[in-house]
Amino acid sequence: MKLNIISKSKLTESWLYNKIGYVSDTFFELSKSALSVTKKSKSVMIVARHHYNETWQLYPALSLKELKSLLDLQKQVSSGFSPIQQYFVNKEHDGFDVKTITFSSELNTLLPAETILIPETELFDLVNINRFICELETPAGVLFLAKTDTKTHSAYRKGMVNNVATFKMSVGLSDTVEQKLFTEVDFLKLLKNGLLNLPIKKLLSLSSFKINLFIQPKSIHALYWAPLITALLFLISTNSYLIYKNNILENNLTAKGSIVDELLNFKQQQDQHSELIKLLNSEIKTHKAVLPSWDIVHQAAIQGMEVHQFRKRDGKIILRGIADNASKVLGGVNKLPQVSSAVFDGAVRKSRGKDYFIIQLQLGRDL
Repeated sequence: MKLNIISKSKLTESWLYNKIGYVSDTFFELSKSALSVTKKSKSVMIVARHHYNETWQLYPALSLKELKSLLDLQKQVSSGFSPIQQYFVNKEHDGFDVKTITFSSELNTLLPAETILIPETELFDLVNINRFICELETPAGVLFLAKTDTKTHSAYRKGMVNNVATFKMSVGLSDTVEQKLFTEVDFLKLLKNGLLNLPIKKLLSLSSFKINLFIQPKSIHALYWAPLITALLFLISTNSYLIYKNNILENNLTAKGSIVDELLNFKQQQDQHSELIKLLNSEIKTHKAVLPSWDIVHQAAIQGMEVHQFRKRDGKIILRGIADNASKVLGGVNKLPQVSSAVFDGAVRKSRGKDYFIIQLQLGRDL
C-alpha cells in the first residue's frame, strides 16, 4: 500500500500536503510548484540533510535476533527524536551493515515534541539502478547524493567536497557512473514522489518520533507512542479518499447504470483499505500504553464497572464504584500483567440489584 492512492483525489491530496512541511534554516510548505516559506511547522516535517548525521557500521558474525536486541538497546539510551536504524545483510562477513540517522539537538527546540521527522535523503532512494550519483539544488544548498549497491551517501557542496568529481572519489564511485542534476523545482517533485511511492510500512520505518514525551494527565490523546499518530494520519487520509470515491461512484451509478463495473472498482478500493487497516493494527499492537494505571480503569470498565473514584494511596490504587457482578470485575483486573494483587477493600454491598464495592490494587515492583 502506498500514499499515491490519495493523489487521485484533489481534496485528500490537498489535505495530506497541508500536514507535511520541510525544515531547513526555516519552515517551508509543499505548494504546487515550489517550496513556500511559512512561519509554522507541520505535523510531519521532512528534514534537511544538515540537521542530521548518517553513519554506517558493520556488525559481523551476528544473528538478526541479536542485532535487533542491540539496536533496541541503543534506541532506549538515546534522547530527543529517536534515531532511524536500517540494516542490510552482509554475506561476506556473515553479519549486517547498519545505517543510523541521528538528528541534531537544534530540532528539539525548533519543533514541537509531537512532530514526526522524515530525512530528505531517504525519500530520494527510488532509483532502480544499483549505482548512481546526482546533484540536488535544495533550500540549504547544493547536495550530492550517491548510491553504491545497498549503501547511500550524501554531502553538501562545501569545503573539500566542492564538486561532483571529489564527491565521487570520497564514496568510491568511478567517472563512468551515471550522473544527474536536479533543480529546486525538481527537488520538490522528488520529495512528493518519494512520499507517494514509498510503501507505507517503509515510510513508517523511516520516520522519527520524540522518545521521551512528558505525559500530562489531561493529554489522554498522547498515551500511545508516536507511531500511532502516524498510523492514524495515514488511516484518516485514506478513509477520506474512500468517502470521496464513494460519492463519485453513487453519481456514476445513477448516470450510467454501469452497476457491475462500478461495484467491482469500489470492492477493489475496500480491499486496499482493509489491507491498510491490517497493517496499521499490527503496528499499533506492538506499542503498549504509557500509563499502566489507565489499562486498569479500562479493564474494569470492560468487566462492567462504573468507576466513581480512582486514586492512589500509600503506593496502592483504589477503585470505587458499582457493577452487576463485583467478583467479575475483581477477576478481570487481577489478570492484568502489571497488577500483582487485587482485593476487595471492605464488604461488597448490594442495593437494587447492583454491587457497591471498593477494590484495592498493588502494582508490580517494576511499574
